[in-house]
Amino acid sequence: MGTYQVMRTPGGGYWVREADVVDLALGAAIGVAGTALGAALAAARGAASKTNYRNFQQAWAAVLKAKDSENWALVYELAKGFIQHYPQQQAGYEAVADAGARLDLPPAEQLEIAKLFEAHGGEKGEVAALRGAAYFDSEDMASALREANTLVGCGGEWAVIGYMIRARALLWLGDLDQARSDANAAASLMPEANTYALRADVSWARGDLASAETDYTRALRLAQEEALQLLEKRASVYEAQGQIEAARADRQAATALRL
Repeated sequence: MGTYQVMRTPGGGYWVREADVVDLALGAAIGVAGTALGAALAAARGAASKTNYRNFQQAWAAVLKAKDSENWALVYELAKGFIQHYPQQQAGYEAVADAGARLDLPPAEQLEIAKLFEAHGGEKGEVAALRGAAYFDSEDMASALREANTLVGCGGEWAVIGYMIRARALLWLGDLDQARSDANAAASLMPEANTYALRADVSWARGDLASAETDYTRALRLAQEEALQLLEKRASVYEAQGQIEAARADRQAATALRL
């Protein structure tokens, strides 16, 4: 079987590199001189299996297609199969982790994914996020808080996830003042529907009904705005494909949301 690499581009996409022809040719050429050089290069090129490379490309393309359609259950299954056949490809482990984070998997399975991802060079923040969610689901709040602290230390979007996990764990434990502080931090860094909804949950638990009402209202408005944008975009895509009835249904749904 040949040697291939899935490389990540700066924009977050992927491309496939076939290492066989160049790398094997260079390896075979070392120490070979004169007229034997051409024969060595030809032999090295012949060793690269076009069939194996095509299978590799097709397997990864299937993962990306499922990911584009946000069919995370399918991404999970395809990516697990991909790493079984190509265990050296980190992108496969990334796909397993991405899908696992979006699926309602048992905590033990989530922890196995995190362990596997970490062993193959997974990003520290994503590993901690997987573990934090698994520990929270299994009601191991001490471990969830530990992973949340790691996430906060990572900064950026990981910090937001860390504050959210920590706020939910503290809410569960009854430390409402610290939970409120972390929920405030998450909403300040990323004012989105889910962070406002979390802060509303904490306010409700604290008996601050006015603040809870305000944040639930904000969360609903932002969620509705996002849903409207997505419906309008999908309707345009349907129209571009000639699926007029589907486009009409999305526009009607968008109109109903505005009422």
